[in-house]
Amino acid sequence: IRFQKNPEVYQQFLDILQAYQKEQLDRPADSSGRSSMADAQVFSKVAKLFANDKDLLQEFSQFLPDAPLMQLEQPSPSV
Repeated sequence: IRFQKNPEVYQQFLDILQAYQKEQLDRPADSSGRSSMADAQVFSKVAKLFANDKDLLQEFSQFLPDAPLMQLEQPSPSV
């Protein structure tokens, strides 16, 4: 419902997830069983897509625990 007026955002999100899933199936994982580089890349793409929807990004980050959490924090203004 949130992206009812912007279906392209929802479609881009689905495209990112599909590409991530394909990459996970095609690429061997590291010794921990996860591919943290791919996690960081997908998180970065979703972060750009949800730039104005921080709550969605926060929820999405729960699915990628190895993604860089620092990207969720707002940068502090420089003095």
